[in-house]
Amino acid sequence: MHTPLLRIMIQLAQSDGNVSDVELDMIYHIAKSNGIPQEEIKKLLDEPEGRINPGELSNQRKFEYLYNIVLLMKVDDKLFPAEMNFCFRLATKLGYRETVIFELISSKYSLNTTIAEKELIKTKVQQFLL
Repeated sequence: MHTPLLRIMIQLAQSDGNVSDVELDMIYHIAKSNGIPQEEIKKLLDEPEGRINPGELSNQRKFEYLYNIVLLMKVDDKLFPAEMNFCFRLATKLGYRETVIFELISSKYSLNTTIAEKELIKTKVQQFLL
């Protein structure tokens, strides 16, 4: 994981106008598990804007972005229209059909999902690439 994914996660968390404690905890957890210091997260929370070039991303990286964004959206057990719209736009920019978001929302996964389970989800999601 690197800074662009964190930027996207923070933008999603902020898209409904309120970053919940659960969302913030998840962002910090994911960052920590990838060796990203807390100070970098704090900087990104203050200035989350940044552009990524989806054309430069591998299919694996695109999946990771989408997977983690939907995980963040689901973490507080609430689906806000602003978050959904953000995910739809992100999916399109990453080269997926918007309906991939429904596939990911309906998939049962969390921070504790096994590698094998994640691979099954990835296989399903690949059919949504344009």
